[in-house]
Amino acid sequence: MSRTTVLIVAVVATLVAVVVVFAAWRPFAEDDTVRTRALGVWEESASTNPVRMTVSSRDSAANGDDDAEYWVTYPRMSDTPFPARLEGERIQVFDAEQREALWSIVYDSGADALIVTQPGGGDSFVLRRISE
Repeated sequence: MSRTTVLIVAVVATLVAVVVVFAAWRPFAEDDTVRTRALGVWEESASTNPVRMTVSSRDSAANGDDDAEYWVTYPRMSDTPFPARLEGERIQVFDAEQREALWSIVYDSGADALIVTQPGGGDSFVLRRISE
C-alpha cells in the first residue's frame, strides 16, 4: 500500500469517527436550557434536612414549546403541585390561581443544578439533580 493510500484511509477514518461522535453527542446537546433540563427530581445541596423538588411537564415542555408549562412539587411551598411556566430563561412557579409568582427557577448548566429563589430577594436554594 502506498503512503497516499494510507493517508487517504486515515483521513476518511478520522472523518467517520468525528461524524459518529457528533451524532452520538448531538441529542444531549440540543437543549441545554431550563426548558427541558429542569425536568426531574432535585434535592437541596446545602440543607441539613434536604428537601426534594419535582418538576414535570404539563404540556410539551420537552418538545421545545415556547409556552412550556410545568407542575412543580416543592414541600417548601406545599405538598401539592403548583403550576409553573417558562418565561425567558427561567421557570416561574405561581400560586394555585396563577396570579402571583411564588418562586423562580433558573438552570445552571455548568453545575447541572437549579437555583430556586423567592421574588424580592427572599430565600434562595441550590438543588442538585437526583433523577431525570
